[in-house]
Amino acid sequence: MKNLVFGLMAGAALGGCSAGGGADKSYAMPAEDARRILLSADFARGILPGSSGLKPQVRVNYEQTLEWQVLDDSQNGSGWWCPLAIEPASEDGKTIRVVNQCAGMMAAERNRNLNELVDAALTQREPKFDQPAG
Repeated sequence: MKNLVFGLMAGAALGGCSAGGGADKSYAMPAEDARRILLSADFARGILPGSSGLKPQVRVNYEQTLEWQVLDDSQNGSGWWCPLAIEPASEDGKTIRVVNQCAGMMAAERNRNLNELVDAALTQREPKFDQPAG
């Protein structure tokens, strides 16, 4: 019984790590191309499940790093932000991975949904989510 409990705890811990950034998927392109594609991607308002009034965009923040801005149209910009990193996945720099780095209570769900947007943008396809948008 004790081994079962430890096994479940270890599985949950490992699952939490992999649910975070989605860094296990790589793309055969240089980082500059991925950055350009993500910055120019135009996702529809409400495309993310549970975020009907919010529009996801990749932007360069004041620290000159990439981040997701998932905001509404209001002047105060209600919504949420998540850091985003483009990392080399090969030594020659021809393969990269994109790591969404949301933190907090909704991090796993947000990272999973943002991973889908990244994959859709970099593979030039429509995003598909397990749950309906809105």
